[in-house]
Amino acid sequence: MLIFLFVPIWQGSNKAANNEGKIFEGKVSLKAFKLTLEGVEKTTVKTEFNSNVSEIKIDEKFNVVYIVIPAIISIIISAFSIFQFKNRILQMKLGMFNTLIIIGVLGGVFLGIRKGKSLLPVIENDDFMIGFLLPVIALILNVMANRFIRNDEKLVKSADRFR
Repeated sequence: MLIFLFVPIWQGSNKAANNEGKIFEGKVSLKAFKLTLEGVEKTTVKTEFNSNVSEIKIDEKFNVVYIVIPAIISIIISAFSIFQFKNRILQMKLGMFNTLIIIGVLGGVFLGIRKGKSLLPVIENDDFMIGFLLPVIALILNVMANRFIRNDEKLVKSADRFR
């Protein structure tokens, strides 16, 4: 999850989308800290004698705190949980809570992608980057860790019965 904060998650782009007499060329990219829209909007103004093309450069950044905050909380819970190896019950509870937080990160990623798709009139290239897979990998590893902690707890309880 720490690497997730610094790698790109998703990006979409178009070459020349016509929207209400305006041509828009742009790229939208989503990272954990921001959603960025970069592009050029061209408007053609026709008069009797000639036509003029005006270009407006667009560079907008949007905060996506609904991705960053759960990711940082997940990192903190994971780091704290590692050092709770003497209290396996607390470790399992933290692991379950971390699973919910990582699912929240994935939900935030989908919200960010949806917002990014709404910024461009038409998206021709839609690419999911490595940052999209990292929360899924973290979720799988977290579930596996919970399973192994539960197995350890069962083993310790069975050993206590034999004494």
